[in-house]
Amino acid sequence: KNVTIEEMYTDSMTDLPMIELSKKGYMVIKNKIVLYSKYQPSLIKKIKYERLQMTNITKPNEVKREWIVLDAEGEIFGRLLTKAAILLRGKHKPCYTPNVDCGDNVIIVNASKATFTGNNKAEDKLYHRHSGYFGSVKSEKFGELLANKPEKLYKLAMRGMLPKTKLGKQMIKKFYVYAGSEHPHTAQTGK
Repeated sequence: KNVTIEEMYTDSMTDLPMIELSKKGYMVIKNKIVLYSKYQPSLIKKIKYERLQMTNITKPNEVKREWIVLDAEGEIFGRLLTKAAILLRGKHKPCYTPNVDCGDNVIIVNASKATFTGNNKAEDKLYHRHSGYFGSVKSEKFGELLANKPEKLYKLAMRGMLPKTKLGKQMIKKFYVYAGSEHPHTAQTGK
């Protein structure tokens, strides 16, 4: 048969997926379904599909940050921090992009009043640091850190939950921990 370029406007054809249409020899041009058996290959390369949807990628200047306050009193330490990590990364937002810091600022108050699982974690669990010189390993018990520097304990745990890149360092700067119920960010959070 001598087939000329045939345009079809039927609704039944537009409901078919693109793969099915291409198997039958049709393509979509400007929201019309066209038989392309007589198209030249050079023309086919120039035609763009207008019905394809592109993923929206958030740019750093488009991110809207909020200040979120979490109360640690009565909360389990690790579960509270996983919630905070999700908020810091921005995974709760529909505009989440892995390579952009699109998270919110997170404030944790009453850090010393969180609960911990495990029978003897305060004595058994150790946090080590090393200066790089021989024999300079310093160790602190979990219980001592909790009593003296709960902010440091929260920062260490949060660091392990964020990406180990420049982006992770940028995210942890938006994480604030306070042992008591007061914090100096009332101007930001009081919307």
